[in-house]
Amino acid sequence: MFQLTQNAASTIDEARRLRDVPMNYGVRFSGLKAPSGEINLQIHFVEAPAPSDIVAEQHGTHVFIAEDLAGPLSDATLDASPAVSHDGSTPANELVLRPQEPTDDA
Repeated sequence: MFQLTQNAASTIDEARRLRDVPMNYGVRFSGLKAPSGEINLQIHFVEAPAPSDIVAEQHGTHVFIAEDLAGPLSDATLDASPAVSHDGSTPANELVLRPQEPTDDA
């Protein structure tokens, strides 16, 4: 199942605060087909999920995943790491999609 790390949730909360997005809005993951045929991931704040979205709450963040991305994102983790600063200032975090780490079920 798609995972959101605490670092990613904190980065999303910071973006929400900077944009004055209400706390009851969730983060929706959807895809946009590029001319090359690839699917570009879109992440945006929405008031409510679409009827077919997969809905979860992780680290206090409402997560809505478009149905067509549920499979491709099922083994992904959204994390945050410092972005490279172009002007030498303190870098902000950027969201990074990574494969999930294998778990030890033993």
